[in-house]
Amino acid sequence: MTPTTAHAGLDAVILDYNGVIGLQPTTDQWLRLARTALWPEDGLPAF
Repeated sequence: MTPTTAHAGLDAVILDYNGVIGLQPTTDQWLRLARTALWPEDGLPAF
C-alpha cells in the first residue's frame, strides 16, 4: 500500500460581518489600513 500525499490547498474562507466572530477594528486601526491602501483619510466612512 502506498500512502497518498495530502493536497495543501484552501479548504475554506471565513468572513466575519459586524463582529460576530471577532472584534471590530478601532478607528485608529481603520485609519492605518486606509493609509496602507493609499485611501484618502477624509473618505474613511466609504472605506
